[in-house]
Amino acid sequence: MTNTPRAIRDTVKAEQARAMISARIKAALAAAKARGTKLGGFRGVPMTRAAQLAGSAAVARQARQRAAELTPVITELQQSGITTWRGIAASLNARGIRPPLSTNSIHS
Repeated sequence: MTNTPRAIRDTVKAEQARAMISARIKAALAAAKARGTKLGGFRGVPMTRAAQLAGSAAVARQARQRAAELTPVITELQQSGITTWRGIAASLNARGIRPPLSTNSIHS
């Protein structure tokens, strides 16, 4: 591969990574299916419009609550000179404040 142009080499590496990720996902889905986990959102009964609206309202309510909780922290960070998204994310991570809907990931 030493004579292969960098762009082709990078493309080959990306394709290999894609194939490995695909294999891991397929294996994980097969294992979940074998355990009896129901995959996908449709459970045989269409969701009613009322249920859709209630779900949307709940998500919006949680988002407003999260924003209200984080506003003072972000304002404090901005007042201390941290104004970029990356800087704010790093500061939230440093304080142990996790992103919403996440247990293991970090702000990126």
